[in-house]
Amino acid sequence: MEKCDRRVTAYKYNRTFEQCRVAARSIVPGVKARIDKDGHISWNNTLEMSEYDSVVYKLVMKYMREEGYDIGDNITPQIRHRRS
Repeated sequence: MEKCDRRVTAYKYNRTFEQCRVAARSIVPGVKARIDKDGHISWNNTLEMSEYDSVVYKLVMKYMREEGYDIGDNITPQIRHRRS
């Protein structure tokens, strides 16, 4: 039985998963700058910055959480600095 190689699967814009990771990492500094300026950024604005690519958007959210940001929930759909 043949298996698909997940490393070469084309996502939106024919990107590989690794290219999606690189794209997400390049968006993170812009999200951080927006948070520093305004105190928070909405999920919709983050999705817009990721060009409505759900894989890139989810990776951005993951990386922001890894760096200690509060990514919110369905009640507060925004990313902000984690409260101490």
